[in-house]
Amino acid sequence: MSNGDEADDVFSSVTEIIELSRQVVADERWELQFIPFSLFLSGVVSRRREEKALALRLMTALERECYGKTTATMRRLLEIIYDKQQATTGSGKQDLEVDWLEVMERSGLRLVMFGM
Repeated sequence: MSNGDEADDVFSSVTEIIELSRQVVADERWELQFIPFSLFLSGVVSRRREEKALALRLMTALERECYGKTTATMRRLLEIIYDKQQATTGSGKQDLEVDWLEVMERSGLRLVMFGM
């Protein structure tokens, strides 16, 4: 499998996760606690602006319904990452050149522990 095929698989999976998240929200399956972080990462990695916007709207719905502070942190961090990605693409670079862990560390928002 070539790198191009692997990248296509990743982006296809990102779309599937965002669509699954849409269904979770539509069906009010709030007990599925693995959804917010998967949705967060999919929003970071997605190449499509409409998917990114949908991921953010879904994250807001998850936050509002039951997931609380952690989901609120993910949503805020996703907004910051999107801003950085837009600035990056405006200068001719790719969205994925924005390191979400670095953005997290600089923002002071904490989702994961690392560098211990």
